[in-house]
Amino acid sequence: MYRPSSLATVDGRVLGKQNVRLLRIYLSATTFLYAYGVTFTLFPVRTDLAYGNPIGGIVAIALGISALAYLAVKPDRPMPATLAAMAATPIVMAFHRTLTAEYVCLIAPMFLAMYLRAFHPPRQALLLIAPLTVACVVAFTALAGALLCELRRRSGSLLASAGLHWATNGMGLLVAAALATVRFA
Repeated sequence: MYRPSSLATVDGRVLGKQNVRLLRIYLSATTFLYAYGVTFTLFPVRTDLAYGNPIGGIVAIALGISALAYLAVKPDRPMPATLAAMAATPIVMAFHRTLTAEYVCLIAPMFLAMYLRAFHPPRQALLLIAPLTVACVVAFTALAGALLCELRRRSGSLLASAGLHWATNGMGLLVAAALATVRFA
């Protein structure tokens, strides 16, 4: 049975330079969104919201602009720009204060992981996706820990934060068990 390779452009034959084009689109979109977030953090429209520290967004904007400039000079070597894209989102996530902002930030690494899987050999894609995943999980877990500490401080009881922690771990266990029974072709 013939199965075409899922690897789109290792040698540049199938899709040409689509990997660089898609990386430019990804970097442009995320850099714009980070600039949008930093702008409305520095000049807030509403004063009743908890805004995060804009330092992470500023660093991500600098990474995005430098990666786009690098791709303009050396489009045949996209790996440094890819590494900059991988670093930007976890840096932004490290400076957020709300879980809603963290959830929204997880969309970008999801698309980046799909890009990495599509345009890199499987082993290399795994070696790139693994640190991206770990960095995002660490940033998300740090904020969740801060949220649980605040819940314990405000409630005066350890039971509230322990119950929330137990519930999220239990949901993760149920989802993992459900996915273990699914067969992927």
